[in-house]
Amino acid sequence: MVGVVLFSTLGLADSIPYFMAMLALGLLLGSAMRQGWSVERTIGVTSLLVFGLGVLVFALTHGTEAGSVFKGLEGELNEAITATFKQYGANTVEKRLLEQALHDVAPLVVRLLPGTALASALVVCWLNLLVAGRYCRVHNLPMPPWEPWSRWKTPEFLVWPVIGCGFLLLVPGDLPTIVSMNALLVFGVVYLFQGLAVVSFYFERWHLPRILRAIIYGFLLLQQFITLGAILMGLFDVWFDFRRLSRKSVSNP
Repeated sequence: MVGVVLFSTLGLADSIPYFMAMLALGLLLGSAMRQGWSVERTIGVTSLLVFGLGVLVFALTHGTEAGSVFKGLEGELNEAITATFKQYGANTVEKRLLEQALHDVAPLVVRLLPGTALASALVVCWLNLLVAGRYCRVHNLPMPPWEPWSRWKTPEFLVWPVIGCGFLLLVPGDLPTIVSMNALLVFGVVYLFQGLAVVSFYFERWHLPRILRAIIYGFLLLQQFITLGAILMGLFDVWFDFRRLSRKSVSNP
C-alpha cells in the first residue's frame, strides 16, 4: 500500500503494472531455477509469460483493437517528435528533413513494438541469469546443472523459423512484412546470445583480461553494425560450429 502511494506521489502510478511484471519475472526465474529447468526453458517460458502479462495489461489500459491501438500510439509518438523539435533552434531545412524522416518511420516503430517487447524480456531474463549465476558462484549457492554460457547453443530447429521469416518478407502486403520483422527481432536476440557465447568461448581460451573483455562486450552491444555481426556469427555457428562443440561431443559421448 505504501508503495502504491509512493508511486502515485511520484506520478508513476501508470507504471505500477509494468513494475509488477518485472517482479513476476524475478519470481518465475527463481521458481524455474529451483525446479532445475534447462536454461532455454527457463528463459523462454519466463519471457513468454511476462510478455503475455504485459500484453494483457496493455490491452486493459489501451483497448483491444490492434488497429486503433497502433494508430493511437503512432499519434502519441508523432506528437512527441513534434514537441521535441519545437524545443530546438531555428526551423532550418535540415531540421525539417530530420523531423519528417522521423514521422515517416514512426508507423514502423510502433508496429515493431510487440517484437521489441518480447526481445527485451529475453534480454532481461538473460541478464538476470548471468548476474544470478555470478552471485551463486561467489556465495557458494546451488545452481541448476547448466553448462557454462560459453558452450551454449540454440536448439538447431530454430533456424527453420528464421528462414521462414526471410521468405515471408518476400510476400506482398503489410501484414506478412510486419509479422516477419517482429519475429526476426526476437530470433535476432536469440542468436545474439549465441554469438556472445562464441565470443566468450574464445575470450576464455585466449585468457583475455576482464577489462578488455568488458570493452569488447560494450562494442558488441552498443555498436549496431557490430551487434549485427554478432547475430550473424551466432546464426552461422549453427552450420560452421566455430567452437567445434559437435566434434567434442562425438569424441566424448
